[in-house]
Amino acid sequence: MQATGEGSKQQLTITTSGTKPPIKPIRRSINGQVVGTEVADLNGNGLPEIYVFVQAAGSGSYGELVAYAAIKGSKLSPIVLQELTGAPANGYRGHDQFLVVESCLVRRFPIHKPGDSNAKATGGLRQICYKLKAGNASWILRPTSVLEF
Repeated sequence: MQATGEGSKQQLTITTSGTKPPIKPIRRSINGQVVGTEVADLNGNGLPEIYVFVQAAGSGSYGELVAYAAIKGSKLSPIVLQELTGAPANGYRGHDQFLVVESCLVRRFPIHKPGDSNAKATGGLRQICYKLKAGNASWILRPTSVLEF
């Protein structure tokens, strides 16, 4: 994985090794900086997924996930992170952190109460655990639990 460019617009290139036949590199634009990567098998099918964590520029530092699943070792299929909606979205203003914990993709962010500045949240933290599920045309990360502390 390599990100190149200046400023908030970057070009992300994901390459793999060891597959037969070789998987063609994926190139795409991202809005922000790569702040982490993980290779994991969250769906337990014996084929790894690639997770790239991106943080947007600006005071919100909104998180984005770029992820792909290996399909029978010969190609990569996009993984979609289900949109943050409903009660879990209440108080959300970015500052996301992503990590893989056991069989979950974890998204953690501060909870902003009304009147909080973007730089100082007073509502604690929210953590969402996403499980990787098969969708109609791609894999989908769906929330399975929400914790606040």
